[in-house]
Amino acid sequence: MTVELLNPQGKKRPPGFSQGTRVGDWVFVSGQLAWDNEGGIAGKGDIKAQAERAFEFIDEVLGIVGGGLSDIVKLTAFLVSPVHFQDYGDARARLFPTMPPAETSVAATSLALPEALIEIEAYAHLGRKTQLLLPPDQGSDMSFSQGAIAGNTIWVSGQTSLDRQGNLRAVGDPSGQLWAALRNIEEGEIVTGRVLSIDDNNVVVDIGFKSEGSISLSEFGNPPEVAVGDEVEVYLENVEDQEGQIVLSKQKADFMRVWDRIKESYDKQEIVEGQLVRRIKGGIVVDLFGVDAFLPGSQIDIKQVKNFDQFIGQAFSFKIIKLNKSRRNIVVSRRIVLEEERERM
Repeated sequence: MTVELLNPQGKKRPPGFSQGTRVGDWVFVSGQLAWDNEGGIAGKGDIKAQAERAFEFIDEVLGIVGGGLSDIVKLTAFLVSPVHFQDYGDARARLFPTMPPAETSVAATSLALPEALIEIEAYAHLGRKTQLLLPPDQGSDMSFSQGAIAGNTIWVSGQTSLDRQGNLRAVGDPSGQLWAALRNIEEGEIVTGRVLSIDDNNVVVDIGFKSEGSISLSEFGNPPEVAVGDEVEVYLENVEDQEGQIVLSKQKADFMRVWDRIKESYDKQEIVEGQLVRRIKGGIVVDLFGVDAFLPGSQIDIKQVKNFDQFIGQAFSFKIIKLNKSRRNIVVSRRIVLEEERERM
């Protein structure tokens, strides 16, 4: 993929002035110092004025490739002191009144003169709608975890190790604060891990956290299809349970991957293909797109079926008749498909 340097031309620029890099639809803009065109500090001591000028520079760089401030997904502001956060925030709120990007503000007291804003960095995604992501029940504390989604890419920022009341967690314990911040980012996500070991009941998976996760062997199919060293996608349910272990699920990851396809088939009442894999109480488990669905005994055929075992291993056409995402419950019917075929004859 081609990398394109974006450097405004035709004006007097101090060294290290605004420039950017474009890769595909993504643009990273850096070096947004609050300089005037003669190389002096613009609006000395007025952080709001400096921020507005820096955003003018960002807009100018994005304009080279037909973009603008509305394409920004994430901002990182480096300020001399925390007392400047409010003035910077006021300038940002004026420029992004309706759809703000994700935001990180950093106080770096040793990097510049006290009257100067240090730098604003921006990530922009050209031509894609951006949505701000906030955790539920966050309240008014905007320094807590937040993110922005553009297409299939998510930027996550502001991962300070705060609890829901805005208090620091694990005070004096940098390692504990790191894991608290990672908890904000990763829970409820699908992550890739490596299989470390397998025994008769469990599979131990390393996802790069401080501890490994143990997953029931039954979640890897019947018979299980997994080997030591395999890379597997797993769903991170909890960074730390009561015993200090991460909680992972292979079945939930599989379900989340195919949910959109299943939901679309259900909404459109499309016919789907599945294989009957094992008998359970009241019906048969069907492998549908790699996840388990339930075929009730009353939905196997038009006629009453007494011997379920005769169908195990066979593939049939079904319609999805019931869905519950939170319970990962999928109910299918072969009977409806057969009845519709009979009506067309």
